[in-house]
Amino acid sequence: MVFKSVSPLSINRLPSELLLLIFKFAFMLCCHGAGNNFCWLDQLRDTLWGWEHPYLTTWSKKEDLCSPTLFPYPYACVSRLWRALIATIPIFWTRVVALVDSRPTTISRVQKQLELSRDLPLDVTVLRSPGSYEEDDPEESSRTRALIDVLKPHFKRCRTIHFNVMSIASLPSIVLDFCGTVSQLVDLQLRCRVDLGRASYDDGITQRSGFPQPPDPQCEWSEFP
Repeated sequence: MVFKSVSPLSINRLPSELLLLIFKFAFMLCCHGAGNNFCWLDQLRDTLWGWEHPYLTTWSKKEDLCSPTLFPYPYACVSRLWRALIATIPIFWTRVVALVDSRPTTISRVQKQLELSRDLPLDVTVLRSPGSYEEDDPEESSRTRALIDVLKPHFKRCRTIHFNVMSIASLPSIVLDFCGTVSQLVDLQLRCRVDLGRASYDDGITQRSGFPQPPDPQCEWSEFP
C-alpha cells in the first residue's frame, strides 16, 4: 500500500471566492441595517447569493474604534493574499479611523484607505487612544492639520465626521476646511477637551459665502465635560 504525502492545511489554500465570503460576513457583523427591518440571516443570505444589500448598511456605533481587531485592519495584516483580496472591496474601507496622539495613524495609511474606498460615502473619526487625553501634547494640532489636509478633498462624500481631540486648535475650521457642498453629511461632531483661547475661531461663519449646506445634519460642537 502506497501512501501519498498530504500537504499541510493552510487557510491561504482556501479558494479566493470562499475567503471573500468570509470577509464579507465579517464586515456585516460590524454593520447594522439602514432600516428597522434588519436581519442578520438576510445579510448572510445576501452574502452567499449576492452582494448588493451590504451597500445599504452603516457601520455600527457600538464598536471600540481603538480596538486592534477593528475591521478590516487585522484581516489585511494576515498575509499578502488577504490584503490583496480585501483591497478589492471598496466598502470595507469606508470607515476611516485615525489616531492623533503620540502614536498617530500614519498619513500614508489614511491616504491608501481613501484610495481603496474609491468614491463611496465615508465615515471619518479622528481621536486619541484611551488614556492619552491627559497627556501634554503640543504636537497634536500639527498632526491633526496634516490629516485634515488629506481628508479635505473627501469631505464632500462623508456621511459622518467626528473629531474627539485635546485642543480646539486641532479641530477643522468650518469656514476654511469645508468648501463647497457636503450633501451626504448627516452627522458632524467637533469636540475638544481644552480651549486654548482661540476665541475668534471661525468668527463670521454665517456671513461667509460657500458655507456647506448638508441635509438637516446632526451637528455638535462642544468641549468634553
